[in-house]
Amino acid sequence: MTRLVQIARLLVRCPRGNHHGLDRVQFTASDGSVKSGIVLRLNMKTASVHNDEGQNWKVSPGLLLKIATR
Repeated sequence: MTRLVQIARLLVRCPRGNHHGLDRVQFTASDGSVKSGIVLRLNMKTASVHNDEGQNWKVSPGLLLKIATR
């Protein structure tokens, strides 16, 4: 798959949220720490977020708070 197709898929708006692929977001992890990162993939039930520490998280889109625009 070409890089442009991947980026186009990330930019498709989720019907039940106000987040897009590549948005900068933050969320509270199960241990109470606040994590921030970039949305890599957005589905109806989960969002894949790559955080600043290099970890990947699967988070419910309802738990994400948008902190910056593209």
